[in-house]
Amino acid sequence: MKMDGEKIINAPKQEVWDALNNPEKLKLAIPGAENVEKKDENNLTATVKTKIGPISAKFTGNIILSNINPPTSYTLTGEGAGGAAGFAKGTANVELIEVSEGTLLKYNVDANVGGKLAQIGQRLIETTANKLADDFFGKFNEILDPETNNVDEVETTEKVVTVDNIDTVAAKEKVVQDLANKSCRSMVAVIDAMCQRGAFKGEELSTIGGLRDQCIQVIQGVEELEQEKALNS
Repeated sequence: MKMDGEKIINAPKQEVWDALNNPEKLKLAIPGAENVEKKDENNLTATVKTKIGPISAKFTGNIILSNINPPTSYTLTGEGAGGAAGFAKGTANVELIEVSEGTLLKYNVDANVGGKLAQIGQRLIETTANKLADDFFGKFNEILDPETNNVDEVETTEKVVTVDNIDTVAAKEKVVQDLANKSCRSMVAVIDAMCQRGAFKGEELSTIGGLRDQCIQVIQGVEELEQEKALNS
């Protein structure tokens, strides 16, 4: 599978580069990441839980950084094992270009999967990969963009949707899922921003962490339902 794209990150080039090399920020941005650890300057380990169609897996693997040209570009080569679900491996080239809006991040990926994952179809794999990429860059932008993380001045322009005038059960379910997804994503962003500011006391962190985990579970649950619907359509 080959995939390429580009995204505008609302932050200076050096800040984007630093974040791409920061395990804690990567863990916050990567969908389903349970652990990201830097072994040395050129090696990372990661554990990521994900679901592609009907198959759920927890991948544990290594990522090697090469062709490093700070703060402009590098190559990532990774391989992860997902137990009975199979394996995934690939290479990604990343380039940062300074633009008026911040930083243009360009990437191209060459990846493949094996085992049960290889049996579910290229189309679903590509759809899931694109969605995971969009989720990653959306969260990555939230982490780096101070305006996105400013929970003191939240301006809501989006129309509030209710289920009162929706006729079908399926339509109501979709609205409820969307509202739950958006609410939980907002809650996670608020919690992360407040934690960065040191707003919580030590004895509160366990409760706050549990709330964040519940929100992540809701987000992942909604994503799984969407993937299953895509598989059945």
